[in-house]
Amino acid sequence: MLDSITVEEKNSLQRAWSGAAITESTPAGPEKAAFRGVNLRLDLLKALQATWETIKIAAKVKLALYTAPDLATMLEIGVESISAAHTILESLVQTMRPIDYVTYIVLSQKPAGMTQAELESAVNDLLDHGENRDELSWYLRISADRFARASQARQGKWMDKVLEKLSDVDMIEREGDLIRFKSRNFKFGWQPD
Repeated sequence: MLDSITVEEKNSLQRAWSGAAITESTPAGPEKAAFRGVNLRLDLLKALQATWETIKIAAKVKLALYTAPDLATMLEIGVESISAAHTILESLVQTMRPIDYVTYIVLSQKPAGMTQAELESAVNDLLDHGENRDELSWYLRISADRFARASQARQGKWMDKVLEKLSDVDMIEREGDLIRFKSRNFKFGWQPD
């Protein structure tokens, strides 16, 4: 499996996934942390960027990295950040409308922000011409049915509605004409009562 990717690609993935989760010290006492004795703070923006990087490289070399342990083993990193990212993405897929989720993940690829027209074009491009739909579905935790529902939601002034919803739940920031992904951190671990 390692022979399939270059050293540069492996290093790029290692950096991306290692930056997605910050290890925090485990509290003293009988409590055990959730991820093999480690408490994590997951940066959602970095986790989505690492996920996209994984999709690009896996698709390029036709490599199936469908389980977090396989990917972690290949990259020689801990499985914790990958598993935590998958958990958060699955939660977002279940709680967001498909078009909102797709727009949010597209926006994550441009941390400097996008205009509404650029964002709408990028979402349309992904939904209409997205290559490697199977890889996207698996890595981004979104089913083919949800992709189809996202496509069908593009009627009328759909982007205005999406941006209103993402703004209402504090997932985007606006600065002038730019719309930015609002980064979030999620903590994983045990806390004593």
